[in-house]
Amino acid sequence: MKDHKRWVIWLDYFNSSLACSHGRKVPLNISVKNPRIDELLEAVKQIGLGFEHVEAVHPKRVGQKTHYISVEKTKPKTKMMTDIAKKLAAVRGGVAT
Repeated sequence: MKDHKRWVIWLDYFNSSLACSHGRKVPLNISVKNPRIDELLEAVKQIGLGFEHVEAVHPKRVGQKTHYISVEKTKPKTKMMTDIAKKLAAVRGGVAT
């Protein structure tokens, strides 16, 4: 059953290797190439968001397993994804933000 108090945020949203038509949601200038779930989880932890992690198949990439996180709706989804993408880039690059 859908939880209307949480956002679903797919790992694919941050993948610069994907076109928007295949699931990327953030702009290329803040996305990273082939993000890993451990990097996403670390970025979300550093932001201080509570989350649930699920392995699943993204609707636009049937047949390929990926992951998503479910987070509490504390701000608009686009703002949350932008914040996570920036932190994810910092985690990937080892730079603190």
